[in-house]
Amino acid sequence: QVGDFFEMYGEDAKAAVEGREAVQKKMKDYHAKKDNKLEIRQKVEDTYVVNELVNEMMARGFSFLPVDLYKSDWRVYKIEDGKIRLPFSAVPGIGATAAMSLAEAVQRNPDGFIAADDLASEPGVGNSVVDALREVGALGDLPASKQISFF
Repeated sequence: QVGDFFEMYGEDAKAAVEGREAVQKKMKDYHAKKDNKLEIRQKVEDTYVVNELVNEMMARGFSFLPVDLYKSDWRVYKIEDGKIRLPFSAVPGIGATAAMSLAEAVQRNPDGFIAADDLASEPGVGNSVVDALREVGALGDLPASKQISFF
């Protein structure tokens, strides 16, 4: 299944959204390490294979949409406007259990969240998941806190 294959993509999922040049840069970085006979971890090897797949998909006209708090699934790569929406599980630092908890939290709050700290207080979500979402831009303009600062 393509979803299982992409789960190892993790930290390079951002490159898929940034475009083909970003993916090809990741691939060149890999080759530079290999050419310099640097030790390459298995995860990096696996990620390279996924980068090859993403590069080929982009060459054939596929595009990727970023993870979005309200549009992404926990695991399914959804087709949206002819593009592929990345799931929560594609975000580095968000494993399957946290991704499921995140999807459940979004489902329980159909009107959305007032602030990121509301999301972080949801069961199974927490600050590390919110930080990971913030890092990839998945929180949009959601404020960090609902508290007002006067200073």
